Amino acid sequence: MMTRKVVSVMPSQKLNDVKQLFREGAFHYNLPVIENDELKGMVVLTDFMFAMKAAEETATDTDYSVLTIKDIMREKVKTVTPGTTVGEVARLFSDGELHTLMVVEKGRLLGIVSSADIIRWLINTKS
Repeated sequence: MMTRKVVSVMPSQKLNDVKQLFREGAFHYNLPVIENDELKGMVVLTDFMFAMKAAEETATDTDYSVLTIKDIMREKVKTVTPGTTVGEVARLFSDGELHTLMVVEKGRLLGIVSSADIIRWLINTKS
């Protein structure tokens, strides 16, 4: 059920890279931050927008080329393992704080599961 083909970024990348990825919008989840094959954090779209003052429309291209992903990423990331049940994932989503969970084993990112993945799974199992 998880998305295995994951778009990720590195802590040292500039925010220009994140800006482009979010602009392309080829995914529906937050961006995992990976360094040396290990999950280090995640970039959340709303955090990115507020960090770049996008809500106020005052961010400049200079801001995007100076700041790095490490400057805005969340280091504490809620994760699950491949053995986590669909029910447990749904329970974690039910409190409304999370919409994506990183699927990790021994610090290594295996994929991402989103609330949309759960909905698709429910539709497919009920059909």
